[in-house]
Amino acid sequence: MNCEENAHGQREIEAVISLLAQTAVLFDESRAFSYALTMTLARTPRENLSAEEIDGLCQLAYELLTKLTKTSEVFQETRQKLEAYMKKGFAAVLIAGIMAA
Repeated sequence: MNCEENAHGQREIEAVISLLAQTAVLFDESRAFSYALTMTLARTPRENLSAEEIDGLCQLAYELLTKLTKTSEVFQETRQKLEAYMKKGFAAVLIAGIMAA
């Protein structure tokens, strides 16, 4: 591999690290939303919930779903980038082995 390929590989690795960091934040936010929703529902008698509170809980649940969906998308993108990088890395090793033979 030459310096340009190494630099490109380093940028790809940094992109994957960035995606994983985004995923960690999304998971933390999702857990917080999930906890808040669960605790609110667990502590509140059903007859004590107003229509406004139900709307708020529905909004919270929707935000949680949105965060989890985004997290899934980031994981898929991360997996694809890692797979592509691995294929490139293995291809470079294979080519180097063939040229050495």
